[in-house]
Amino acid sequence: MNEKVRVTLQGISQDLSTATGSYDPVELGEMTPDALLGVLQQAVKLQAPSGGAGDDICAPSLVLDHAGETYSFSVENGQLMDANSGAKLGLFDAVALVTKQRGRSEARAEAARQFKEKKAAGKPQAGDNETAPMVWGSDNPDVKGLTPLRKKDLPPTDRVETGVSTIDTSGRCPQFAMTSWKSSNAKQAPVAALVMGIFIGLLAAAVMGAGQPGPGLLVAAVAGFCFWLRGVLARRAKTEFRVGFDWKCNAIWAKRDSDKLPSWLGNASCITDFSVSESRSQRTVRTASPMGNVRVTESVWWLNVHKNNGSCVPLYSCLTTKAEAEEAVSKARALLGQQE
Repeated sequence: MNEKVRVTLQGISQDLSTATGSYDPVELGEMTPDALLGVLQQAVKLQAPSGGAGDDICAPSLVLDHAGETYSFSVENGQLMDANSGAKLGLFDAVALVTKQRGRSEARAEAARQFKEKKAAGKPQAGDNETAPMVWGSDNPDVKGLTPLRKKDLPPTDRVETGVSTIDTSGRCPQFAMTSWKSSNAKQAPVAALVMGIFIGLLAAAVMGAGQPGPGLLVAAVAGFCFWLRGVLARRAKTEFRVGFDWKCNAIWAKRDSDKLPSWLGNASCITDFSVSESRSQRTVRTASPMGNVRVTESVWWLNVHKNNGSCVPLYSCLTTKAEAEEAVSKARALLGQQE
């Protein structure tokens, strides 16, 4: 059975960092249910940009295609909404709906029913529990196949009790920091200012060469402003990117200083390795030039977490360059090796 889900975004930037309000589709391609869960975790952090009266703003939305069926979801106030029914869905239940698997609540209800039947028959079995608690070695979908490799006294992450607001990203946690571009747009802005400065500088030289020093000096001043602006944009284009562990929650987290909330994954004691992967998408850029609209290809790099159940899940999807992503992997591996 093919479990891959094709993911298309609307109103969300390709790196999942910004709600754009645009109806232009952004293709992320096919991904596994685990990877889809990571995308949903980042999408629910976004809020639609404010607009003026009459503005047609697209709410952060996802269109998911699987096994010949299409599912649409939107994000409202941190909740995932089914566009067809208007119902609020948990992230696990949304993935289960699309991939035709049982949702977490259904699995717990079934486990409770089986426990009560066995208890009534006087045949309780080891490991039975009416609330299907997450314990290492159980068949709970959150921990199935996972074995702690470090911090073995820690229980599995309780996703009911643990949320993005409870993750500790303070300096008390083991972590590393590195310099990172804020976004692909932030990386491109200084280059655009530099190119504009060079072009205007050449224009100023041509004007002065034509015997018009007054206008030439004025144009040269504009070129100087572009070079100054390039320096300002370059300083502001980067921020600090941090990855760390919150062992109170048995979680790993990642965030830029410019992010309001971190991305995180549970059961960090089962992590075996890190990797990077590239995601490419195309978007339409509207221009006033005779060329009209231009199709632009963008790439972002994902920092992925591997666990000993064979899963590979994105932890952070906003790294702008391959060099940044590889540096993050190297430092994440070193940090993981220091944890006992």
